[in-house]
Amino acid sequence: MNRRLLSMLGAAAAVAIPLSGGMAFAVPPRPAPAPAPLKMKDLLTSRVGSLSLLSLPPALEKRLKLTPAQKTRLAEIRRKLRASARPLAPPTTATQISDRRASLLEMRAAREKAETESLAVLTAEQRRQFDALTAETKRYPGLGVRVNTALLCVTGLTPAQKKKLEQLSASVQAKRREAVGGLASQNGKMMGFRSFFLVDQQATEDARKLLTPNQQKEFQSALDSLKGPRPATPPRA
Repeated sequence: MNRRLLSMLGAAAAVAIPLSGGMAFAVPPRPAPAPAPLKMKDLLTSRVGSLSLLSLPPALEKRLKLTPAQKTRLAEIRRKLRASARPLAPPTTATQISDRRASLLEMRAAREKAETESLAVLTAEQRRQFDALTAETKRYPGLGVRVNTALLCVTGLTPAQKKKLEQLSASVQAKRREAVGGLASQNGKMMGFRSFFLVDQQATEDARKLLTPNQQKEFQSALDSLKGPRPATPPRA
């Protein structure tokens, strides 16, 4: 009996914490804390979702009357931002998810800094005009900032067309809410993300159909200028 008790005490001593007075208590090892989950708001609550001087269509640059020196400075800020970006591979482990989240937040911070620097390039009058354009991109909230920015470059929109765009915006908002709901469903995250992007893709095409042939050319030209170069794909091992 005594030998068995001594054996148990000896095993416990390996994880014992000494206390004052020579006493010790066995403490089981604690598991490593799980990384904080990636939250949608961490990625979307920034100026990335607003009209940007760093990806302004030529038609809007003309409306702001940007000088060659201003365009050169904006190009420098844009190059610096692109150089700081790095490709992100899909995460497969908890550690990779945590690292990806940290990288995304760093990239968002870099983007916000670049946006602030770009605004400093404008004169006071240009800043007022830019703020007015930013407000206009919220006219059809369901269509997103990209489509709204492209619509700013479309000339001659009639009251009837604007009314139909408002109706389309409301319809897309409802569909987007359904897609976001899919993200929270069990085993439905990938399908939810796919649905979310498919809704935006369809909204772009539906908005295009409401335009005349000449307006469609202006719309597409603006969309093409908003695409920009994509980050390089990481090499395969």
